[in-house]
Amino acid sequence: MKLPFTLSDHGSIQIYQSKADLLQHIESPDIGDITVFDATGDVLRLAVEGPDLPKGLVRDHWHSRWIKSVPVRSVSILEAGVRVNRADELAGLLKQFLFDHDMTEKICGKESLDELIALVKNEFFCKK
Repeated sequence: MKLPFTLSDHGSIQIYQSKADLLQHIESPDIGDITVFDATGDVLRLAVEGPDLPKGLVRDHWHSRWIKSVPVRSVSILEAGVRVNRADELAGLLKQFLFDHDMTEKICGKESLDELIALVKNEFFCKK
């Protein structure tokens, strides 16, 4: 696995610089809806493990209300097994993300996966 990791969730992109940071932000109910790639385009296999963490009420900030949370368990990355590389898909997702954020002019000349990841990371996820 090569850093950074890119998480794709229905057109939204997040870039994580470490395994710990990635796993801190993934919740077990979301595993079926997301895809996580390493920097080479390999798809990371995620697994849910351990007992349910405590449930309770959480704030739904989109609708300004309290909702009952769903059971959440910890998530891990399975490092053994067959690797599936979808570098072309990741490049397409990154280009679409940049296009959706009016960054089309910055894509010109950026064809390699490393260049696209660096562009998204630097434009959206680095602290200035």
